[in-house]
Amino acid sequence: MSLTPDIFKIAALILSEGKLLVVRKKDTDVWISLGGKPEPEESHQETLQREILEEIGVLIIGTPSLFHESPVEYAEGKPGKTVKIYSYLVTIVGTPRINVDDQIEEFQYISKQDFESQTYKLGSVLEKFVVPKLIREGLMC
Repeated sequence: MSLTPDIFKIAALILSEGKLLVVRKKDTDVWISLGGKPEPEESHQETLQREILEEIGVLIIGTPSLFHESPVEYAEGKPGKTVKIYSYLVTIVGTPRINVDDQIEEFQYISKQDFESQTYKLGSVLEKFVVPKLIREGLMC
């Protein structure tokens, strides 16, 4: 695997009552975190704010906190491509809603039990690294 990833993603980890917000894009059965690729000259926080507003119509409050920096992994649904994801704990204000013009089909808050029973097929970085760490640190129950 190449040391330089093909894709950099900035991801938002939004928790509510011990559950993690995940989204499913149109034409896939894989659930991932909100976020996306930074625009040129855009900071991670600016990327998070833009993506969250576009995808679920809410704003970030406070400063996002880096929670996990993934190793380079193969990108889900993109054969031969690699990805590196920076996952931030984010607090939002407002009620999430789907933007009909966006690529998100639906969102769901998942629990530790949902993860352990494999109720949702998660993207590799969420499944291997992020959710187990959230559980270990008592942030997801």
